[in-house]
Amino acid sequence: EDFYLKAVKSSKENRFVHEEGIASELSGDFYHRRGNIAKSYSFYRNAMECYGTWGANAVTQRLKEDVLEKFDSRQIIAQPIEKYISAVGYGEEPISTTRKRAE
Repeated sequence: EDFYLKAVKSSKENRFVHEEGIASELSGDFYHRRGNIAKSYSFYRNAMECYGTWGANAVTQRLKEDVLEKFDSRQIIAQPIEKYISAVGYGEEPISTTRKRAE
């Protein structure tokens, strides 16, 4: 999960709008498969905005049709994705070099 969020956050911070769109769409897929509808919808909406900004109108239209099909006409409010990506860091967890001795 963190890898999806890190990809969105990194591409957003570095202003790679096309990569942010792709990462957001994949995040939307990830959360949709896990049943997190609100989070999924938020990432799909962000992807559509990114694709539109990038000028990928056919991709935006395709995603819009996919999203409408997945969510029907349910009333879902998209949250800003910053709510989800703000707490994600980039660093790796340090690998412990200590080993337990066999007792």
